[in-house]
Amino acid sequence: MPYTSAFALVRNGAREILLVLREDGQRWTLPGGSLLKGEIPRVGVTRITQLKTGVEIAVSKMIGVFAHVEHEGLCVAYFADPIGGTMLDSMPPMVSDYRYFDVREIVQMGSAVYNAQQRIIVDALLARRRGIEFPLEAQFTLPTRQEWENVITVLKA
Repeated sequence: MPYTSAFALVRNGAREILLVLREDGQRWTLPGGSLLKGEIPRVGVTRITQLKTGVEIAVSKMIGVFAHVEHEGLCVAYFADPIGGTMLDSMPPMVSDYRYFDVREIVQMGSAVYNAQQRIIVDALLARRRGIEFPLEAQFTLPTRQEWENVITVLKA
């Protein structure tokens, strides 16, 4: 059955990216997930991020809409900033861990981060630096090593 999900690329003051370790797949993902019936994606990703991590976010801009062919669904991705809340002391259901990572750490994690989430991170960071207009429209594909190296290069600039 088709579904809609929403995810947030949340960066702290050190420019690290917030990731959540899913208990069911034991892989890292951006905070977010499936939306409730009739839920607006921007509202849903804010709700889910706080539920899974305790971090309150302010959604700033849509990154894009991504087709998730494997699951026959759409994913809406946003840039967001942490504005409050505190990281939870205990893990909510379906979450094993959550924390901020430097982009270089995410590159080293490889397949420990869902392919779709890697695509959102790479496209968002490269497009922002290159002045490409948002929102993007794309299909989820695994980023190449060269794309990750480009991300690291533009972040150094």
